[in-house]
Amino acid sequence: MTSATLSALTTLAILPFAFSPLARSKAGSESVQDSVAPCEYATSLVANSTGLNLATQEQDDYMNTPEETSPAQKFAKSAPAYDPSKDIEEKLWSGGYSPRAMLGTWISCAIATIVIFVGGYYVRLPAELDRRVVWGVVVALVVAMWGLAAFTYLYRRFSVRYELTSQRFIHKHGLLVRTTDRIELIDVDDVAYTQGLVERALNVGAIKILSTDLSHPSLRMIGIEDVSKVAGLIDDARRKERRKRAVHIETT
Repeated sequence: MTSATLSALTTLAILPFAFSPLARSKAGSESVQDSVAPCEYATSLVANSTGLNLATQEQDDYMNTPEETSPAQKFAKSAPAYDPSKDIEEKLWSGGYSPRAMLGTWISCAIATIVIFVGGYYVRLPAELDRRVVWGVVVALVVAMWGLAAFTYLYRRFSVRYELTSQRFIHKHGLLVRTTDRIELIDVDDVAYTQGLVERALNVGAIKILSTDLSHPSLRMIGIEDVSKVAGLIDDARRKERRKRAVHIETT
């Protein structure tokens, strides 16, 4: 029952008493002041009931007033609900050591080979020393140099593999025995890349990942093709995963 209805019922209940025949009969035998006493009494009852109704209405309005929410509660209400069914891990990038990263090494080996052969041809030898020995040393040096470069390339090319998903960074390394390490993107603190003079011309470089991972707190990847793009992908995935996990924590 509303306060307005309660006030009307109270007034209707009091008015018959105020204007009843008994009250009118007493008006002739009593003074004017005594005759108006029931009306004043009725008026006071109406006023008291109206004040009570107003107080009740104010209390109801106060109870119905919505409470002010904190910034965290407002953020939780505005944030989208976390849906585990939509939390699907997607593959964003995979790669390893780029052959272009060894181009500078191949050029250096070629220049060194020319210098060695020219030096072996023009070097002056004692009369008792056979020139075939010199050429044998020259060939051995050249073969060793190119063999070391080829081994370095093959090892870097086939022993290391990287994979980036929407949730983790996977690092596989090893030639005969392969080890796989996983770094959660939410644990990655910083991503940076460096390029030398030749590497900038070839669009390759090295990426350094700093994280709170116990096995690889500092991971350096060398010979990455399109290094700026890959570093941007890792950093964007890291920030997106952190925002998503933050929304998940706030809304639970």
